[in-house]
Amino acid sequence: DNSVVDHILNEVSSSINISISSSDDEDEEPVNHQGSSSSSTKNEGRYIGKHKWLGGAVDHVDGCIYGIPAHSSNLLCLEPNNNDNNINYSVKMFPLPPEFHGIHFKWLRGIIHEQYLYGIPAWANAGVLRVDLKIWK
Repeated sequence: DNSVVDHILNEVSSSINISISSSDDEDEEPVNHQGSSSSSTKNEGRYIGKHKWLGGAVDHVDGCIYGIPAHSSNLLCLEPNNNDNNINYSVKMFPLPPEFHGIHFKWLRGIIHEQYLYGIPAWANAGVLRVDLKIWK
């Protein structure tokens, strides 16, 4: 049972040159590199795992697709790079504050409204996720 983000990553993995491998590491350490695509071996397996991101939201302003963190310690962003009528995606991971690390089923699904990304609370007591996308980009 693949999440939407896993499916999207499988679809675009060849165009963004990332290596996707199986991993059950649900408590991964947060990534501390904003805006960089990842193809190194140290990040292999960071994108796939059980319930890392549950659902997503599309920003219709810039075409970015955001993965809503469930077990992950990072917000996932697929940023389109349009070149010669082909769409390639850069993968970015933005770390959540430390108090959200190790919590499972934080948020489920998301919406974007007026340049804010909202994550709907799931089973954890994490509250509503609210991200100012102007700051994170």
